[in-house]
Amino acid sequence: AKINGFGVTNVDLSIQVADKTITGVLKDENNKTVANAMVYAYSSAGGFGSHAESSASGVFAIKVIAGSYVVGSFSPDLGQSKEVAVVVDSSGSSFVDGSPTVSTGASGANPLVLKITQPDYKITGRVTDGTNAVGNASIYAYRTDGPGHADAITDSSTGNYTLYVDNGSWKVGAFIPGFGQASEQTVTVSGANKSDINFAPTSGTTYSILSGAIYEDASGNNGFNAGEGLEGAVIRLSGTAGTNEVISGSDGAFSVRVPSG
Repeated sequence: AKINGFGVTNVDLSIQVADKTITGVLKDENNKTVANAMVYAYSSAGGFGSHAESSASGVFAIKVIAGSYVVGSFSPDLGQSKEVAVVVDSSGSSFVDGSPTVSTGASGANPLVLKITQPDYKITGRVTDGTNAVGNASIYAYRTDGPGHADAITDSSTGNYTLYVDNGSWKVGAFIPGFGQASEQTVTVSGANKSDINFAPTSGTTYSILSGAIYEDASGNNGFNAGEGLEGAVIRLSGTAGTNEVISGSDGAFSVRVPSG
């Protein structure tokens, strides 16, 4: 592949088919099933993972390969569930939190039940480009005085977000589409909600735009021709002034805004 005429080293990748399934059911603190939540399984040792969405009845089925996983869930309305350890053997059987008994999935004698309990407090705010609301920005928070993590996405029209958290000292950050990573803010939650934790590009910062195309030089002429563009490639720029990334379009074109530097 080439980026505007510059050669890029080829890397061979091997792909394993995810032929095993981690099945379970997601419920809230009142034992009611939770629909349309994101359920994930990741392997810290393997550095990979997978995810699925809970059904109308709270059931989820995550495709994986044999291995050890941490399984959890996230709902924009309820927050994050407690994570559990799941081992999937070569036959496809799942064992939860060290139990020697095979999980029976979403029902039966030994089901895998994920419990999601909404934390007591909220951190709320808004993301803008300095003037206008920015929707679909990624917001995250992590505790610095104990275990804890929360995620949210800003509303597509208002730019507002809500993080569900417990008492503690938190670092809150945002990735602003088109601008990159915003500076993290320290938020202390102690028996009350926190509001107006807002994010915007740093005032007075000068931004530069790098535009181009990523393509497969099928013609061998060391130049970009129509039809050679690579869609869905991640273009990431990182430096002392900041980081940003975009995904190339259907024609291989991309445009990345980063702080000058």
